[in-house]
Amino acid sequence: MDSQDVVEFGLLGTLLVRDGDDVVRLRSPRQRTLLAALLLRAGRVLPADELIDLLWGDRPPLKPREALHNHVMRLRQLFGPALAARIRTQAPGYLIKVEEGESDVRRFADLLARGRSAANSGDWSESSRLLREALGLWRGEPLLDVPSPALHLEHHAPLNEARLQAIELRIDADTRLGRDGDLIAELRALCGGHPLRERFHAQLMASLHRSGRQADALAVYRELRRTLTTELGVEPAASVQQLHQRILTEERPCEPVVRPSGGPGCDHTEKPLPRRPRSRRGYHAPALALVLAVLMPTAVAFGTVAFGRTGADATCGPPSSAHRVCFVARTASDAQILTTHTVDLPVLRPVRAGDTLIVSMMLTSTTPGTVNLTDTVGNAYTVVGDVTDARRHRTTILAAVHARPLGTTDRITATYPESSKYHVAVDEFSGIAGPGRQARASGRDDHDITSFSTSADPLPCSAGDLLVGAVGTNTGSAPVFADGWQTLPVLKLSSYRLTTAYRFVTTDGSCAATGTTSAQWEAVVASLHP
Repeated sequence: MDSQDVVEFGLLGTLLVRDGDDVVRLRSPRQRTLLAALLLRAGRVLPADELIDLLWGDRPPLKPREALHNHVMRLRQLFGPALAARIRTQAPGYLIKVEEGESDVRRFADLLARGRSAANSGDWSESSRLLREALGLWRGEPLLDVPSPALHLEHHAPLNEARLQAIELRIDADTRLGRDGDLIAELRALCGGHPLRERFHAQLMASLHRSGRQADALAVYRELRRTLTTELGVEPAASVQQLHQRILTEERPCEPVVRPSGGPGCDHTEKPLPRRPRSRRGYHAPALALVLAVLMPTAVAFGTVAFGRTGADATCGPPSSAHRVCFVARTASDAQILTTHTVDLPVLRPVRAGDTLIVSMMLTSTTPGTVNLTDTVGNAYTVVGDVTDARRHRTTILAAVHARPLGTTDRITATYPESSKYHVAVDEFSGIAGPGRQARASGRDDHDITSFSTSADPLPCSAGDLLVGAVGTNTGSAPVFADGWQTLPVLKLSSYRLTTAYRFVTTDGSCAATGTTSAQWEAVVASLHP
């Protein structure tokens, strides 16, 4: 292909626009923010209101839509006729058309997925090559010269996390190719730069052990353990502890394997176990985020996941006289750069036989399609509540009644349609016999509604029923349910929140999920019978 035919859009470093041999210079900070926002959602419409918020925050100009239109017009002028046609006006906002191979973010995601696939098939040389090519696309910190705190908050961490996962996979491949001696210096630098990232430490321990440096490998473990216990109050992951034990007993150095969980394990049949925090009050949020970063699929680009703790405890909520309510799993991610629509959740607390698993899921800017859940013991999950609002944000509740037991070596897998983000929460309830009905509601697209209620959709309920409500929101604080509801750990990613709550019905009648929330929300409530 002639260089004059090449178009490049770069976000993995400073913002880059190259049209053949010409580089487009964007000197205006707002134009860089505008273009970056469009590129991060390439091919999809970005509403004008969201762009106005990104460009001016809480200080918009007197006529914000006119000002936005002027910035789009100037951006088109900078691009020239051919590239200008890529920026399209389409209700309710604007989109940019990006062809295959033109975006470094999308190329990176594709190469990462292909590198993982090659590793899973045992083609270590091809995996190393693909992952090196992927990492070669990085020119610095992502969105380096884009002055938008909101875009950085939403995208910087997921992009950097994906890069670190690519490095981990590439090191695994190079280890398989016998390059341990060449990796030790690189791994020491990575461990120094990421002192809480257990996989780098495990890779360094294994490489040192295979190089005959047992004492150095043990020293790496001691330093990792000291850091984790001091900073987070947790022990290293079970898989790292097992590796440490093998080094202590001078067993044959293990061969690393690329697991779907993304853990630093060896080529054994057992699955890596998530570690448990020491706190008796529940899962410590930073520790849980670290568990998820180690154990979740490395094809996933992670965002910062914050767990609120209102009402119910983060492990087992306060039960009624006949019911037990327990936290099982939580995860959330910005899926902008994913090429897959599957998320694998580690079970962080064992599930008893006969209890019911309730899964709440929020998909933002999603496409129509089916949400499916499976797990490693064959439980059947049924949709018991589902709502999609005018902005294509979807909140779904699924239930597996009379579940088979799950241990901390088991996984729950969710498959979902294309979305910009996902939030998934899993909780355990006892004393449930079967699902009932659902009610749902969503905020109007053109109104600032700051309360939610599903009361307009009648939901008959009887004494003893369990009500599970899920509210998905964007912007503002987490929803507050009416009195009588117990709120489970809240999932937060950038401005989006998934809030799940429950209550046990005391009298027959009509039931609803009600409370206060932000202007953008969708709510669903499902009844389940004892």
